[in-house]
Amino acid sequence: MHITSTTTLDHWREFQDVMLRHLSKTRPLDKTILYWVVSILMWIFIAIAVIAIGDDFDWRSAAVASVIFITAFVDYLYGQYRRGRAIRPLTHGMALGTHEFDFNPGGIDVTGPHHSLHVDWELVTGYLETPRSLIILLEDVNGLVLSREDIADPEPIKRLVDEHRAIVVSATTQA
Repeated sequence: MHITSTTTLDHWREFQDVMLRHLSKTRPLDKTILYWVVSILMWIFIAIAVIAIGDDFDWRSAAVASVIFITAFVDYLYGQYRRGRAIRPLTHGMALGTHEFDFNPGGIDVTGPHHSLHVDWELVTGYLETPRSLIILLEDVNGLVLSREDIADPEPIKRLVDEHRAIVVSATTQA
């Protein structure tokens, strides 16, 4: 199946709003609370380690505090990166304009004015419909945006995504 779709800035704004809502569902509150509890404990361990420096300094407590600090800090930075990508998904290489989408058994081939890419079906996690777009969701908070104005009937695309997702899911569960 071959589709030519023109993506405007309005489509990308809609995509950003949808992905922000999607991201808030994928990072539940309990993980955020756990992060803050671990962060507070980290600072308590560091304060205890700094106060206790002397001849009988407990290096094991310092090592535990360091591991907790590094883990929490890296998790925080990675979370900020993912949230930033959801808010501004394409600040480097924002792809507006006319794109050609080729849906084939191997995946989705996308060709734009200055780029081309291939997306394997394993990376496709589903689709979302909005008033202006059909968004094919990819892993790691990304997606392909097809303009509803350029798609006469989105049902064949949705069936194709569902069919290939079912093949990928059954192949991974059999392995």
